[in-house]
Amino acid sequence: MFRYNNEFKDSKVEYIGKIPKSWKIIRNKHIFNKTKVIAGPNWDKYNILSLTKNGVIIKDIERNEGKMPSDFSIYQIVNPGNLLMCLLDIDVTPRCVGYIENNGIVSAAYTELSPIADINMKYYYWWYLMLDIDKQLLHLSKNLRNSLSTEDFMALSVVKPPLDEQIQIANYLNKKTAKIDETIAKNKELIDLLEEKRIALINHVVTKGLDPDVPMKDSGIEWIGNIPEHWETIKLKNCTTNENL
Repeated sequence: MFRYNNEFKDSKVEYIGKIPKSWKIIRNKHIFNKTKVIAGPNWDKYNILSLTKNGVIIKDIERNEGKMPSDFSIYQIVNPGNLLMCLLDIDVTPRCVGYIENNGIVSAAYTELSPIADINMKYYYWWYLMLDIDKQLLHLSKNLRNSLSTEDFMALSVVKPPLDEQIQIANYLNKKTAKIDETIAKNKELIDLLEEKRIALINHVVTKGLDPDVPMKDSGIEWIGNIPEHWETIKLKNCTTNENL
């Protein structure tokens, strides 16, 4: 069960605030290593991955959606269990962090982070997702593209809870957010069904009327179909005063 720590201290970092007394503040460079291995001519042996709001997903290049490079050999190889960061255009990028679940290749513009300390990478995924949701790192970005260099990112302060707490927090969030996502998916399915029912109801009533037993006739118009026998079809210009019709 997830245990809450009620004793806090000031982290002395504005975007972090107060943290449990047992936690430390360190630099990213002390827990992460940047890795980059270019795929080269064997790129076609890998899945093409993309960082999205739904995570790091396998991209279907046959559908040719989104930006596509002319040469995938310049993509970099990434590995499961690492983090994928987009440190460019922080203000407009829908998602700047993802947890890599599959072997594959991604744009070389992304930054892959692997652990160099005894840390739980899923915990740090949740940490940077929390910062990314509100774009809390935007004020630290530079230049017209609102970007962070790898060096600047590695110099940023980050929390380091004891490893057992990192694992505990990550597992808790994995479980709870999975249930929330499941509820959202079910509600979305229900909303889609209700929307279909709404559209069908409107279409039926405006073209067939309210009496289900009324005799019908062919309107003679393909996109209208059958209409109640006592209804008429007329030109729009015959029931409007708009001189342009």
